[in-house]
Amino acid sequence: MIAASLTTQISQSPSAGTARVIWRRTVAADLAARHAGLVRRSMLTAAGITTGEIRGELRAGRWVQVGPNTIAVPRPT
Repeated sequence: MIAASLTTQISQSPSAGTARVIWRRTVAADLAARHAGLVRRSMLTAAGITTGEIRGELRAGRWVQVGPNTIAVPRPT
């Protein structure tokens, strides 16, 4: 079920702009909600989020790195 969900999310990913930002944050929040707020980098990249996008979210302080490959993604408000 999760694999099908990720496949759907990847196929629906917008290419750029505000829609891409909203999509990225929604996908990350959905993944994190299933795992106590934590995701692995590999989970994010498997869902279609690029390493550059991950770095950007971390640099901006929207996501928090809690381990070498583990990221805390807060719930959307």
